[in-house]
Amino acid sequence: MNRIARQAGIGLLSAAALVAAQAGTVEVSYDPATAWADAGDTPGERTAAVESLAAALRALGPRLPGQDAVLRVQLLDVFLAGTLLPVGPTGKSMRVVRGGADWPRVRLSYTLSEGGRELRRGEEQLSDMAYLRNPNPAEPADPLLREKRLLTDWFEQRIVGAKAAP
Repeated sequence: MNRIARQAGIGLLSAAALVAAQAGTVEVSYDPATAWADAGDTPGERTAAVESLAAALRALGPRLPGQDAVLRVQLLDVFLAGTLLPVGPTGKSMRVVRGGADWPRVRLSYTLSEGGRELRRGEEQLSDMAYLRNPNPAEPADPLLREKRLLTDWFEQRIVGAKAAP
């Protein structure tokens, strides 16, 4: 029994390694000097927000169709959900979401290639005007959950869904 369990474990590890070896890659770039529409209140907050969105896109790489698919994304502008409102005399701000004209928006350009051959490229303005109507995602504590959901939905529909279509 122990030998069978060990062989099954080795087989699962081998299969996982094969899937990882075939996974695609998402490369994300952005210019930190960009005058972002609304990616945060301070330069540090803006950098942290944009890098968090970039990391969320990079994490989607294993879901790319094709063993050597590469998606290159350049984040051009970010407008976070909600509005910054001053809080007390400290000069600090708090982001408040109301569901009005404060929906998340991300402008990006992208190139999808496989085997060194370009399959698709474009520039898009992503937005979710109904962002408060969508069900809460699994990580409600993430302050960028709406923007990450916007990017994930775009990735699934535009990149994975479009690649799978004949």
